[in-house]
Amino acid sequence: MSQSSTLGFGIIGCGVIADFHAQAIANVKGARLVGVADQFPEPVARMVAKHKIGFSTTKRSEEHTSELQSLRHLVCRLLL
Repeated sequence: MSQSSTLGFGIIGCGVIADFHAQAIANVKGARLVGVADQFPEPVARMVAKHKIGFSTTKRSEEHTSELQSLRHLVCRLLL
């Protein structure tokens, strides 16, 4: 599957269940984890190291980047 046909996911909140979600995303053909966010730096660093994630933040203001806005829009559409 080409990079352009993959669906990117972001995880906001890197608590205990986040690793389970990251593993589930990794097991879906055509899906990839593109970013994580949390208010605490330690769980973010753990997720980035374990899952080789390209984008991470602990700053609330960075959750409004265009990449995360697109992901948030997609999630909201899927929930409707």
